[in-house]
Amino acid sequence: MPYKNPEQEQEYKKRYNKQWRLNHPESHKEYVKTHREQVRISDRKYCQTHRELRALSWKNWYHSPKGRTLWKKRKNKRKRDLGWVELNYYFKGAVGHHINKEYVIYIPEELHNSVHHNVWTGQGMAEINDKAFEWLGVSIFR
Repeated sequence: MPYKNPEQEQEYKKRYNKQWRLNHPESHKEYVKTHREQVRISDRKYCQTHRELRALSWKNWYHSPKGRTLWKKRKNKRKRDLGWVELNYYFKGAVGHHINKEYVIYIPEELHNSVHHNVWTGQGMAEINDKAFEWLGVSIFR
């Protein structure tokens, strides 16, 4: 398709390639496997030419509620058999506290650091969990 404006042609190619990848996912995967070096060079070139855009995109994602939650999951001991079932919502100044190996509640950082505890050994868990539930206004013995 002849385009008089090179920007229109470039936009068309982007849309076409994106649509093609959606309709041919296996072919795209095969291409990436067989042309690894070309894909790596292309990715590097894109990263260099779109540095500001990528930084802005990362910043917007990181500060979104979904991004914050996913980043916290990633940063914590997720890889070490700890689950991440949230029992309350994240708020500014909060840290995730595992009340056991599966469930997490968000409590203020000062409260979390007030008692030395370890979910793996159980040391201090009863005391910190009592304080956390008291802060939440929940009694587990009702």
